[in-house]
Amino acid sequence: MERCLQYISSCMLEEVENVMHSLLKQEPLLPFTCLLADVRIPFSQCLADKFGIPRIAFWTQSAASFSYHVTLAGGFHLPADEREIIEHIPGVPTHTASEAPVIFRRELVGDFIFDFILKPFLQLNGALAVVINTFESLEAEALDALRGQGLNVLSIGPLLPLAYFRSSTSTSPSSTGSKEENKIKAEHFCLKWLDAREPASVLYISFGTLVCLEEATFEELALGIEASGRNFLWSLRPNMLAGNQSASFIEAFKGRTEHRGLVVPWAPQVEVLSHASIRGFLTHCGWNSSLESMCRGVPMIGMPVFGEQKLNLMCLVQCWKVCLDMSSERLQQEQVEESVQALFEGLKAEELRSWADKVQSAAAFSIGSSGSSSANFKHVVKLVSGSSRLDHLGQLA
Repeated sequence: MERCLQYISSCMLEEVENVMHSLLKQEPLLPFTCLLADVRIPFSQCLADKFGIPRIAFWTQSAASFSYHVTLAGGFHLPADEREIIEHIPGVPTHTASEAPVIFRRELVGDFIFDFILKPFLQLNGALAVVINTFESLEAEALDALRGQGLNVLSIGPLLPLAYFRSSTSTSPSSTGSKEENKIKAEHFCLKWLDAREPASVLYISFGTLVCLEEATFEELALGIEASGRNFLWSLRPNMLAGNQSASFIEAFKGRTEHRGLVVPWAPQVEVLSHASIRGFLTHCGWNSSLESMCRGVPMIGMPVFGEQKLNLMCLVQCWKVCLDMSSERLQQEQVEESVQALFEGLKAEELRSWADKVQSAAAFSIGSSGSSSANFKHVVKLVSGSSRLDHLGQLA
């Protein structure tokens, strides 16, 4: 397996190198300034060195996730006792070993996968900077701790269209909307459906593009949504369910709830979360979905399934207080109904909304003209075009 991955990496390096040489031949007066590459791409530093340009490492997840990886790469081992408390990882809430994401547990994923995941984090010193899709006021502890370890970490998020931050709601039942908004509505019936709902009356449900659910889990989830009596818009991929008996259940569910619910195979998530009719978001806690929801001030119900989603949930619930925890080894419809009701009404709903508003304001400020992310983005440009780049290359030499 290791030799196979080395071969694939070598082939990819050769292909990308050929493309870069071809581009240089076409535009000899436009040399490459830097290489911006995902942290996990194994050959990025080698490629940057070959062309004599600095490398900018890009991390698309949270700073807490990055901090967790760096801590493990530095030699920390998760305890074998699942009840043992873990409390020293910067930016990560205190948790038990059993609550740690599975990908961070060597005994569960195996030595090869574990080492493969962490190897890129042993090669960070060659990078001119590490840019992360987050913002300072959201993850200050993790970001400061990483800088304390000598990493030039720069938060440049949330990486979303500027239009996403221009108003509290870009779409509402009472507004006519811009030409672009009207075009999107014409293409997606679900937005017109939302226009007919009362403000803050709809639960949006989506599990992203990769998550699959077992039939039993899905059925309990659907029955809980139905029992809540709340309006809902569910983006349900046709390939999301693991099993063969779900089609008839879904059709029956849609028939029973058609007066207050809409199930679609895909929804334009940014526009949906921006709609005034949306009250909350039932999510798998993927980082992009989490950021999009926070940037629109939409409280969440978190139901992580795999990967780092469990870590994201911990931060959403304990650090930022914008999410309800609905994680469970065996989901029950009563738990779903209770979570949905708590999101819509009562003291907890008010608290979630208050914190969501605060995080939304902080996110908008970060990408504004005086915000930290704007300043960091300008600094990245300066790094790859000015004296800072020359200083860095001199140090590497």
